[in-house]
Amino acid sequence: DEMKSLVLNIFKEEIYQDSKSNRALELYEQLLLIQMERSIPVSENLRLRKHRKEFLELFQRVSQTLDRKWTIKELCDESGYSRTHFTRLCLNLYGKNPAKIIREMRMEQAKVLLLNSGQTIGRVAESVGFQYISDFSIAFKNEFGVSPKEYRKTNGEGLKY
Repeated sequence: DEMKSLVLNIFKEEIYQDSKSNRALELYEQLLLIQMERSIPVSENLRLRKHRKEFLELFQRVSQTLDRKWTIKELCDESGYSRTHFTRLCLNLYGKNPAKIIREMRMEQAKVLLLNSGQTIGRVAESVGFQYISDFSIAFKNEFGVSPKEYRKTNGEGLKY
């Protein structure tokens, strides 16, 4: 409603051609920009876009080395942010904390490997950063509701290794 009113006032002032009207028009335009910036935080979006690009590069490196044990300290060192700031940025950008992001990456990669490779479940677990197959099986079942073996059996129909 506020923006609608501002736009209507701008249109009304454009029909007059005096100095007061020109000044009013400038003020309405400034108010409109302020209102738009408040409703769509442009400056925040630019900052988040910069962080999103940095995080994309970081998480691409992580995805290429999922067998590595990534700690929050290593992620912070790689990104150059403090633990608090890094976690806050992850929540703002992805709605998840860093550990959840990496866990989901591991689980998605595990699904791909289970269906598209002849690797044993133990080898898949190692490939996505789990030292023990039991920990992997529990994490997989918690994430997807089925064990890795059941997932492969139900979704890998017709695959022969």
